[in-house]
Amino acid sequence: PHGRLSISILIFQDMIAIPMILLTPLLGQAPAEGSSTLVLIWPIAKGLAILALAFISAKHLVPRMLFLIARTRNKELFLLSVLTLCFGVAWLTSSLGLSLTIGAFLAGLVISESEYSNEAISNIFPFQALFISFFFVSVGMLLNVDFVFNHFWMLLGIAFAIMSAKIFTAGLTTITLGLPIRTAVLVGMALCQIGEFSFVLAKTGIPYGLGSDNYYQIFLASSLLTLLISPIMLNLAPRLACWVSALPI
Repeated sequence: PHGRLSISILIFQDMIAIPMILLTPLLGQAPAEGSSTLVLIWPIAKGLAILALAFISAKHLVPRMLFLIARTRNKELFLLSVLTLCFGVAWLTSSLGLSLTIGAFLAGLVISESEYSNEAISNIFPFQALFISFFFVSVGMLLNVDFVFNHFWMLLGIAFAIMSAKIFTAGLTTITLGLPIRTAVLVGMALCQIGEFSFVLAKTGIPYGLGSDNYYQIFLASSLLTLLISPIMLNLAPRLACWVSALPI
């Protein structure tokens, strides 16, 4: 139960990043009087249009396309088609003001609704470790190591504050859904780290004056600390869940 709920929350977090990125420019500018409504409606409409297009493609267009390609029994054509679809969706969302990362995520959602999704995954699985490495290496290259050493205890405190807030929020959500306290603890511990799209969202705000490079370094360093600590939290989660379940509350 905690695995299914954790995956559901993670997917929702990724999807909600789309309207957040589109609305970010509004937080960094003061629109002219009388135009604020139009400025607010346009990003929302664009975000809804992207999600609607992804939903229609996932339900009707892409499954049909993959079925026709699979009928050729040409593995190379199938692999090239999946990669072209992924890069095409990523390019489309990027041209509409979102990031390539969001586009790749939407491409995965679109392909997942096809009966050939497992075959698509098996074809591109060898690239998974490579692309994940690229992502985290690029994030690591943004980090100022001297900044971390000079502000280590402050960053560690911020990291624990972030993790505590995420554990509480995810646990409360689980309890609200009617699941037991043990599941709430496991979900909270599983989701205590910063999500990948937080890096994208934070970087999106800087050109609009939402924070400075110094604030971004604080966010980046504390976020990476949550990623380093979270495996320890996951290992402790079952024992902590049993201990909390035994409490007379």
